[in-house]
Amino acid sequence: MTTPKLAKAAGVSVGCLYGYFKDKDDLFQAVLDRYSQQFDALREDAFRKLQSGGEPIQDQLSGFLTDLIAVHQASRELNAEMKQLSFRDQSIKSRLERTEVKVHAAIKGWLQSRRKAITIGDLEAGAVILMDMVNCLVDRVVFGHMPVSRRRLMEEGVNALVSVVGLRED
Repeated sequence: MTTPKLAKAAGVSVGCLYGYFKDKDDLFQAVLDRYSQQFDALREDAFRKLQSGGEPIQDQLSGFLTDLIAVHQASRELNAEMKQLSFRDQSIKSRLERTEVKVHAAIKGWLQSRRKAITIGDLEAGAVILMDMVNCLVDRVVFGHMPVSRRRLMEEGVNALVSVVGLRED
């Protein structure tokens, strides 16, 4: 996207655009900042729901996956662009890594809160495994081709998460 196209889409002149942003990268970083704030709030809400418990583990994880899929689906194109840019832009890569650290900490916290209901011995490794599996499922639904229905993928994905991490009902 060119700066003139961005200015036209925003309904302002290029000069006005540069009055707020020093260059296109500065504008993109501002867009990412705003997106990150919204994404963080939605992700934290999904984790809050997961932490609240009270439901069977399968239902908690299913709801969590559904919430994350909705968050990623709402900004599908931006998520895809950020993943591609992260291979050549260190600031984007760092931004995604910071998000990954937050997600890992939240999942580890959830596992710690369920300590009596899990069989996995290493919570940190378990959080990485769970995070990678969740990312894979979310990416498959949001970005990939699905040779099976979404419902089947979600059901078996939740079963796999429960099985691999060693979760069981309290």
